[in-house]
This record gives sequence, structure tokens and C-alpha cells, in this order.
Amino acid sequence: MPKGVARGRKLIAVPSELISELNELANRDGVPFYSYTTEALEHVVKAGRMGRKLREILDFYEVMEVRKVSGHVIVPQETLNWLIKKLYSKEKENLQEVWRHAGRWFGRLLNAKFGSGAFDFFIKILKLSGWELGEVVLEQNANVVSLRLTSFTLSEENTFLLMCYLEGVMESLGVKIENKEHMRGVIKVEFKKNA
Repeated sequence: MPKGVARGRKLIAVPSELISELNELANRDGVPFYSYTTEALEHVVKAGRMGRKLREILDFYEVMEVRKVSGHVIVPQETLNWLIKKLYSKEKENLQEVWRHAGRWFGRLLNAKFGSGAFDFFIKILKLSGWELGEVVLEQNANVVSLRLTSFTLSEENTFLLMCYLEGVMESLGVKIENKEHMRGVIKVEFKKNA
């Protein structure tokens, strides 16, 4: 037990608005307030022991929920890579359009669900994606925004198709790409920020 903390119950200062919300949630769930808040704090401690912040875990859950609702499925990376490699040489143009179309559809879904926060949520999805992106960097200079994705594991084919998907999403989000470039494991797009 930390030094200076006695066993038993302690009073902690919490904003009254938060207390009201917690009380409403406890009542909704039919749980005593003390039990509800104790469980919430236990989850914060558990997240900390996992080396994570509760916010990270909630962000991941929110992303997984959106992916589930949008029809995304979990497929082993090796299987997806095999399928792409098999089709890419013969069906590159068709694959490109399929991925752009999927991106456009997903962008429309994000717009409907998150409105003006859709682009920020998409960046969160990229950071938590199954693409094993080592880096998702968003930089802004004046009204020009640059998005850079890097991965040590993406093949040339997967990089290209991910860029097509990204273009489709951004098109549906009303973002016009001014410049784009890609090479195996690296995608960089530049666009003007909407006023």
C-alpha cells in the first residue's frame, strides 16, 4: 500500500457534475453508487497494470465497434497477403477500384456517425488498425496537412491498395488530396484543410 494511505475508505475530491453522471449510471445499472465507483477505479488500476491508460482501451473498443458495425472482419494477415498477391498481377485495376469503393463507403459511414469528427476518428482507426502501421503522423503547416503512414511489414501491393482505400475514405470525408506518393511500406498524402 502506498505510503500515507490508510486502509479502509477515503474521501476524494471529484467534480459534482461527474458525481451526478456516475450516480445516474449506477442507478441505470441497478448497482449501489459505492460499488459502481469502486469497480470503475479497479478498471483504471487494471489498465495501468497492463501498461495502458483506460482512454487507450476505450479508444480501441470504440474503433472495434465501428469496425464490427461496418462489416470489417478479422482475417489472418498471411491469408490476406496471399489473396492480394494472387490477384494483384492480373486484377490490379479492379482491386484498386474495389479498395477505393470500400474506402468511399467507409468514409460515408464515418461521416454519418461522427459528422465533423469523422476525419479525427479515421486517424484514430489508422493508429489502431490491423495494418501494423509503425507510424501514423499528421502534420499541419498553414492550411496544408500531411499524413504519413509507415510500416516495416507492408508489401508493395498492400501499400498501394491501402493508399487506394485511404483515397476513397478521404474523398467521402470531403478531403481533396493535392499530392500523394507511396513506396513499399510508406504512404504520404498532402491535402488542404477545409476552412
